[in-house]
Amino acid sequence: MVRSKISTLCILLTALLGTSCGLPFAPYADLDTAVAGLMTPDDVLAYMMWHLPYEYHDGCVSYTPEEFLVVGKGDCKDYATFFSHILEEHGYYSEIVSFSYDLESEPWLGHVVTLFRDDDGLLWYQSNFDRFGPVETVRDVLESEKERLGATQIRMYAVNPAGSTYVCSSEGVYY
Repeated sequence: MVRSKISTLCILLTALLGTSCGLPFAPYADLDTAVAGLMTPDDVLAYMMWHLPYEYHDGCVSYTPEEFLVVGKGDCKDYATFFSHILEEHGYYSEIVSFSYDLESEPWLGHVVTLFRDDDGLLWYQSNFDRFGPVETVRDVLESEKERLGATQIRMYAVNPAGSTYVCSSEGVYY
């Protein structure tokens, strides 16, 4: 999996020097403490990469941010819900974008990302532990993900408020 440049640099520094890059690598026991400790999008991405491993679970409903910390693992919908919630708590603009897409060998797959505005004023999007962009619109996100995933088409998409746990794209609009 591709990691952001900052995350990759932190992994290398940790391995070589034993430093944590100033990022919070201790697991948080509750959501309030996580919100207080994770101040920037890169902090949240690094935290999820180190402490919340990927594990798929079926359905269109993500764990709440509190549940995600307790369960300690999840998939794209859980990352998007957690990430967008933490950012919203710190006043960042963010919203969840879910979409269905086809691969040549497998139709009707789904993915969930978070579109957000960082301190640089630009729009970026999060997919699992990584950041991509900058982008200007939801359509840019979908086109970028289509290329990144090797999808033959994007079928439908939906945009939901930050922190949403119901993230089905099947009730969205056709692309």
